[in-house]
Amino acid sequence: MDIRRFGPGHRRPDGPPGTTGVSAQVIHQDARGSIQELAFRTHAMVTPHENPNSSFFIVVSGGGFVQVGEERTRVMHGEAVVWPA
Repeated sequence: MDIRRFGPGHRRPDGPPGTTGVSAQVIHQDARGSIQELAFRTHAMVTPHENPNSSFFIVVSGGGFVQVGEERTRVMHGEAVVWPA
């Protein structure tokens, strides 16, 4: 058994490359994919980018906007977004 800790106190303060106002923690990563926790401050942003993998974005608190191509929509806590590869 391997217990992974995340949340406040475990995030790296600078966030992943291409982000502004984001702190993060990799929870799991292997050749098949990764699971990361991202915490967004007010007006935080992830630079638009491509990803060869499908991504699942689960909003557990607060809300904001997500975008794929020209499609942009608001998301709130309790919603999940699936981004295509």
